[in-house]
Amino acid sequence: LGIGTAGLIGAEMVGRLIGVSQAWRAARVTLRQHLRPFHFKRLAKVLVEYRVYPLVSLPSMGMNTVAVYVQVPLLAACYGAGSAGAFTLVQRLLTMPLALVGQSVADVFHSRLAIECRDDPAGMVPLLWKTVLHLALVCVPGGLLLLFAGEWLFTLVFGEAWREAGRMAACMAPAAVSQLVVSPVSRAVVVVNGQRHKLIYDSMALASAFLILFWAKGLDFTPVRTVGALSATITAAYLLYLLLLHWLVTRHAGSLTAHRISEPSEEEDNRG
Repeated sequence: LGIGTAGLIGAEMVGRLIGVSQAWRAARVTLRQHLRPFHFKRLAKVLVEYRVYPLVSLPSMGMNTVAVYVQVPLLAACYGAGSAGAFTLVQRLLTMPLALVGQSVADVFHSRLAIECRDDPAGMVPLLWKTVLHLALVCVPGGLLLLFAGEWLFTLVFGEAWREAGRMAACMAPAAVSQLVVSPVSRAVVVVNGQRHKLIYDSMALASAFLILFWAKGLDFTPVRTVGALSATITAAYLLYLLLLHWLVTRHAGSLTAHRISEPSEEEDNRG
């Protein structure tokens, strides 16, 4: 429409408001039921009981979001708008499968892990790795195709002007696969109350995004090579995150199992 920057910002805001309005329509009846009558003491009790969400989860989610979206402006600052635009196209295309499939898998995994946590804690770790394996079997073939044919595919679909974007897409293939595999199972953090550990991880991931880009610029890396270094960092971070999830789930499952084993002996002592 020729509106320029104002049009882009306005369209983004309108889209967000439409999404929020849909959520409000679905939730307003339930909210009214809980807010009438309004009890300040009950609210204070709930805020204290669930303080981990505003104090830990909110900053963690903010850092995670910034770590993703800061990559484009940093690339623009280091290499100009052309390279940043190419990377934006790559980023948008590679995050589409996560939005379409990853969210659904995450919802199902979250539900099943909560059930295992309640009924059979010993099944939590196998469920985690079973989900990771299935996601890997689905995502790795596409990642390999992008790795070896990304430049050709982008040139074929978008034209010769987007060859650099194709090279960036090939470099980002390992990061995209690791994100698609690990992100859906990251819901385990909520089930096992590991938000504090995730906050530490997210702060490190955010710092690494800045460090790797400025480090690559300092070494006079080309934009494509810089994206490759960023991809390697993201892939390593997700592998580290997966190991953290395994440790958190194993620890929580072991704690629940030990507690359940000790309960019968306590009952026998009381009977005695």
